[in-house]
Amino acid sequence: YSNVFAAFQLFVTQHPAIPLAMAESGKPFRLTDGAPRSDFEKTGLYNEYFRPIGIAAQMGMSLPLTNELTVCCAVARGGRDFTERERSMLELAAPHLANALRNSLNFRRLASALVSARSGVVVFGPAGDLRYMNALVDDLLKRYRPSAGGSREAGIAGFVSAITEESA
Repeated sequence: YSNVFAAFQLFVTQHPAIPLAMAESGKPFRLTDGAPRSDFEKTGLYNEYFRPIGIAAQMGMSLPLTNELTVCCAVARGGRDFTERERSMLELAAPHLANALRNSLNFRRLASALVSARSGVVVFGPAGDLRYMNALVDDLLKRYRPSAGGSREAGIAGFVSAITEESA
């Protein structure tokens, strides 16, 4: 498939739906909304990418995730074009897809913070029980933990005080 994906990169500017994706975020569009199917079938994009992998119809939308990032999602199939009912279903799914993508980005940021030596991460449950701490927090707690008879609250207060002093 590497040759086919190279063809996509080469001919992507011929995609008739790109102007639609850039014009209206969150609004589903069909490939045929941008150009008649007969016109699209004459392009290099169709003949070098879509046809070899069996795509005859495509529907997608752009999803703004942040002020700086918009992602375009598309579904494709061989055969008939997508219906108005299918377009409506994609439109209903749009906010959920955007939230799933935002959650994925946030999860990646959190995962990066968890492994970073410069970021301490502590997660407490609703009852104040410690659910997770990364290695940096564990090391700091060992340094600032109260004596064996001290309370967890005192240990956390010492820990927070230590972090505040170290970051100042």
